[in-house]
Amino acid sequence: SEAFIRLKNNSAIPNKDFVLTYKTVMDQIADTILTQFDSRGGFFTLILQPPQRVQPDWIVPKEMIFVIDKSGSMQGFPIETAKKTMKMCIENLHPNDTFNLMTFERGVGFCFDAPMPNTPDNRAKALTYLGNLQGSGGTEMMKAIDACLGGQKDSQRIRVVCFMTDGYVGNDMAIIDAVKKNAGTTRVFSFGIGGSVNRYLLDGMARAGRGEVEYVLPQAQTDQAAKRFYDRVSTPVLTDIELDWGTLPVSDVQPKLIPDL
Repeated sequence: SEAFIRLKNNSAIPNKDFVLTYKTVMDQIADTILTQFDSRGGFFTLILQPPQRVQPDWIVPKEMIFVIDKSGSMQGFPIETAKKTMKMCIENLHPNDTFNLMTFERGVGFCFDAPMPNTPDNRAKALTYLGNLQGSGGTEMMKAIDACLGGQKDSQRIRVVCFMTDGYVGNDMAIIDAVKKNAGTTRVFSFGIGGSVNRYLLDGMARAGRGEVEYVLPQAQTDQAAKRFYDRVSTPVLTDIELDWGTLPVSDVQPKLIPDL
């Protein structure tokens, strides 16, 4: 349970950052608890780590809702990056997933009337719909928030909503509050594109929605960012995690809602 790492050359001048990169090799979900006691009381950090490789039957089925901003400011690099990322996610959906595509500018649009099974025919229709999207119009995100977070939930699947936008959006607090109210049944991941993204909004949406956020600058490597985003949303293995403290008196636990693994 211990490892000692030393510089190979003891005469080296330590004037640079020392970066230790490591990865876990567990085949199962693993946990670690770190504790600290001082005059203020006891403190702990609980770490859950996913397995190195996820078996197909471990993956929680998802209802994927891809939401793409097609306002005028998305024209060019932002919307093409969003389409490339969304295409990767659609082509790599798991067999038990369902999905739908939503667009927003002044209004909202849908590829399908409801989330559809992951079949070759439905994927082909979605990719055609995606390929035809162009940026135009204003930006009203609240209508999209209401449309994708409301409605009937699939009791057999966890709903995962992926927002892709350049972030020229207002009403930050109202949007984050709407996401927070639905965090019990829906996970929200955000993908910000461009150099002037509203990071406060997209960070807040992902935090409130128990998801993650990814950003792509115009000069960045979009393929790597798209893959990171896909990896984050594709394979949940534990959802709705709760801790049973028994008789242990515990207070001030953060975060209030534990993210999925």
